[in-house]
Amino acid sequence: MAEPTVAKTPVSPVNLGGESFLDRLIPHMKKIVLVGVAVIAVLAVIFIIRWRNEAKRGRETEKLAATMFVASQPVRAEGATPDPAEPGYASRVERAADVLDSLAKKPTNIGTDLLRASMLFDAGKFDDALTAYQAASKLAGIDGILAREGLGMALEAKAQAATDAAAKQKGFEDALAAFRAAQPDDKGQRRVYALYHEARMLALLGKNADAKAGFEKAKSLAKGTGLEGLIEDRLTALSAAGQM
Repeated sequence: MAEPTVAKTPVSPVNLGGESFLDRLIPHMKKIVLVGVAVIAVLAVIFIIRWRNEAKRGRETEKLAATMFVASQPVRAEGATPDPAEPGYASRVERAADVLDSLAKKPTNIGTDLLRASMLFDAGKFDDALTAYQAASKLAGIDGILAREGLGMALEAKAQAATDAAAKQKGFEDALAAFRAAQPDDKGQRRVYALYHEARMLALLGKNADAKAGFEKAKSLAKGTGLEGLIEDRLTALSAAGQM
C-alpha cells in the first residue's frame, strides 16, 4: 500500500527562526542609516580640513616662491653695466633690502628664519642678524648648522667693524666659539667649513700655530668642497708670516 503523499513546504534559506533576514534587519536600519550619515559627515569634515590645509599650503608656497625669486636675482659685478634683460642688483645690500621687504609684505609660515637672518647679514644689520641666527641655530639638521655658521660670521663682521681693540678681540673670540659649536662632529655635515672658519679666527687672534693645525685638519676633509685652494692660500700666508 502506497504511503500517503505529504506536501512539503520548501524551506527558504532566508527563513530562519520564522523571519527573513530583511525582517530582522529592518529594526536596525535606522541605526545603520544614522551611522552611515555620521561616517559621511566625518569624511566630509576631513576632506574639507585637508582641502583647506592644502589651499593654505599652496598660498604659503606662492609667497615663499615670490620671495625666493627676489633672493635669486644676481648681483652685478662692481662697475658692470646693467643688462636690460636681466638687470640684477648693484649690491648684495640692495638685494637684501628687497628680500626683507618681500618677507615683510608676504609673511609665510614656511621656514624662512634662515633666509631672513642671512638677508639681515647682507644688509649690514649685524645685531638683528645675530638675533635671527641665534633663534635659527636651534633648528634641526642642515638649517641649524648653517645658522650656527651664520652666527659666527655675524659675530666676526661685528668685530671687524668695532673700533675698540678690546671689543674687536672679544668679538673674534665669540666668533671662534660659534664656529667651534657649528658642527663638532668630525663626521657631520659641513664639518670642514667649521674647521676652516675656526682656523681663520685663530689666525685673526694671532694664534698662528693653532691656526695652521686647524687648516691642516680642514685640508684633510676638503676634497671636493672647493675649499682646497683657500686652505692652501691660508697655509702659505701663515708660513710666510712665520718666516718674517
